[in-house]
Amino acid sequence: MRQFPEAKAMLEKSIAADPKSGSSLVSLGMIHLSENREDEAEKVFQPMIEAEPGNYLAHFYYGEMLLGKRRYEDAINSYKQAIC
Repeated sequence: MRQFPEAKAMLEKSIAADPKSGSSLVSLGMIHLSENREDEAEKVFQPMIEAEPGNYLAHFYYGEMLLGKRRYEDAINSYKQAIC
């Protein structure tokens, strides 16, 4: 519904309560991508992937971010991690 400010506020509260909340972190990264803020998304996705290497959504959206930055090989590798 593109209510990004409201969604970000709620996600930030959720992350403050549980800094390791994978779903909240991935959702925040997705919002950054939707706002074309790839650098902010990368700051969310990289540590998320390191903390939870099996989180397929983090890998998928990280791949989307890499694709937007035209880092094609890295994007392909991230997509592959999403399906493994």
